[in-house]
Amino acid sequence: MSAKSFMEFSLLFVTFAVFSFCNGSNVSDVVSTDDTDYNVGGRYRSLDASSEQDPLNKWFEVYNISMSWSEAMLFCKSRRGNMVAIQSQQENDLLNKVAVASLGPRSQYWFWIGGTKIQPISEYIWISNGHPFTYTNWSPGYPEKGSQYDCVVNYFNGTTWCWFTYDCSYKFASSACEYEYDQMNTL
Repeated sequence: MSAKSFMEFSLLFVTFAVFSFCNGSNVSDVVSTDDTDYNVGGRYRSLDASSEQDPLNKWFEVYNISMSWSEAMLFCKSRRGNMVAIQSQQENDLLNKVAVASLGPRSQYWFWIGGTKIQPISEYIWISNGHPFTYTNWSPGYPEKGSQYDCVVNYFNGTTWCWFTYDCSYKFASSACEYEYDQMNTL
């Protein structure tokens, strides 16, 4: 079996092996949420747009461009942003909502987020700030101990959203970037 065939088989196997075990919202929760609090000029903020306290002060975009993890990181940087660093369930839910709005209805979604494991530490961090994860939405059994896969992908299996580790060189069809709110009109 060629390396490409093995990767495709592995991706297909993971797709069928995962069911509704993640902590994240299901797609009906994400799709049915009223987006008027988050939609600002077609961009999506991380918190209520009318809130006086917005400590995160960022917004998300999900791009339908096939890229490896490192290409996605460079792409986000080229747009004066970063790969998404998810800090809360609220951000995770909003990101998933943005993915559905950006990519359209699908039975599955796979897209790179900014999590990675830097060797030899073996702890997952957000590449944008170097901080370890404080919120996670791992699929059961992930991250796998001793795994050779160091990059984090967000996945929707038809029922729920969750995170996996995957080969950083694999070109998923989509990637997510985050931007500071004050940059919204400069891109």
